[in-house]
This record gives sequence, C-alpha cells and structure tokens, in this order.
Amino acid sequence: MNHSCLQIHKVCRSRFGICAGALFLALQVNAESLVSWSFDSNTRAPEGVNENITASNFGPEGNFITLALTPNSTVRGVGDTGYLQTWQAGWTYASEAEALANNTYFTFTLTPDENYEINISEISFYAWVNTAGPYDGGNYNYFLRSSVTGDTTLGTYTDNTAVNSSIVPTTDVQGTIVLSEQLSLQGVTEAVTFTIGVYSDIKPTAGFMRMDQIEVNGTVSAIPEPASWALSASVLALFVGVARRRKR
Repeated sequence: MNHSCLQIHKVCRSRFGICAGALFLALQVNAESLVSWSFDSNTRAPEGVNENITASNFGPEGNFITLALTPNSTVRGVGDTGYLQTWQAGWTYASEAEALANNTYFTFTLTPDENYEINISEISFYAWVNTAGPYDGGNYNYFLRSSVTGDTTLGTYTDNTAVNSSIVPTTDVQGTIVLSEQLSLQGVTEAVTFTIGVYSDIKPTAGFMRMDQIEVNGTVSAIPEPASWALSASVLALFVGVARRRKR
C-alpha cells in the first residue's frame, strides 16, 4: 500500500469502518517478505532484505544464547539447515516483566531508506523444544513488542511442542503475530526495533528452546511528492462527496 492510500486509510478509519477494513485487507494481500533470519550460515545476519530497508542482526549476544552449526545426524533445523539454540528449560522466567528484566529476549531493528516507509503486516517464526528424550510438558510463551508501541504487547504465541533432535521441524511449530491493524506500524519512516521475549508460566524441566526462520512481512513504498498529497486530498474529498450524496 502506498503512502497516499495509507493517509486515506487513517482518515477513513474514524468515519467509514468498511473503508478501513478494505484497506487493511489490501495491505495483507500485497504483503511480501521484507527480511528473514534463518541462521543457516552460523550467523545472525539477515537474509533477503528488501532493497529499500536496512535490517540488523538478530540479537542480542546473551550468555544463554548459542548458535547451532548446520545440522548433523542428530540436530536439525527448519528445512534441515541451521537454527538458533536458545535457553534451557530451567533458565526461563515466569512473566513478561521478569523476562525483560533478565534479558530473556531477542531484538532486531528495521530502518527504511530516506524517503521510504514500511508497513508491517505480520511477523512469524518457528519455535519448539528440542529434545532427544521424553518432554515433561510446560509452556514457552513468546511475546512481541516494538519501540514505537512501547509497553504494549502486540501478540503472543504459546509453544508446548517437543521435536525430537533427529526430526526436521514443520509448520506445526510456526507462530504468526498479525500486525496489519497496528496503525503505529504502518507508514513507519524511522528505525523501529522489535523485541521477541519468552517466559514460562508453566515451567518445563527438560529440553532446549529452539527458534528458526524469523520472517517479517509487509510492504515498502516511496513517500510521494507534495503534488501527490494534493491528489490524495482531492480523491478523498470526492469520495466523501459521493458518500454524502448517496445518503440523501
């Protein structure tokens, strides 16, 4: 969705619910992968980055974060390639607040190029417990926040699935957090940092937490010149005028 449509959307949402809903749908339909992290080359560097944005490494470099090498006969990631090995079961905390206070989270930053803007539609990732033996249950609760939405939790994904070390993870352990209706994440023109944290309200006692194939979907578009703004205003005025005449 381009900048003109986004501005029309911001005006319409307060008066015309149908208009807002249609534009949200258009954003989702046009969304594409903006960046991903697959850890296939023993690195946290981003891959497939859109040409009009800059993406950071997937971090931070915490004491309990280790990066697995490409798989061998006993360890496998999504697509039978590399993955991110993170915390052991006993190292997680019982709430979001404790997780944040004890650095049990990852961050990454997206920055649009000058005169471009980002519209975020969703963030997805694979998450599972990797174990070679029995798994005693418990939950890993992943939560998402951003620098532009502050303390608001944008979504959560609860994982309580164990995958044997010799098995390649499938979409059964993929979580998706939809962001297309988060207005603060549409038309982003400056750097935005996302935080993916994890806590265990029901703490497991066995298994290592794994993550893989983190992906951000959305659109990137050029910010139009002032002349385009004038055209957008004219189109909006026409739309409102037609709507009023129909009411009569």
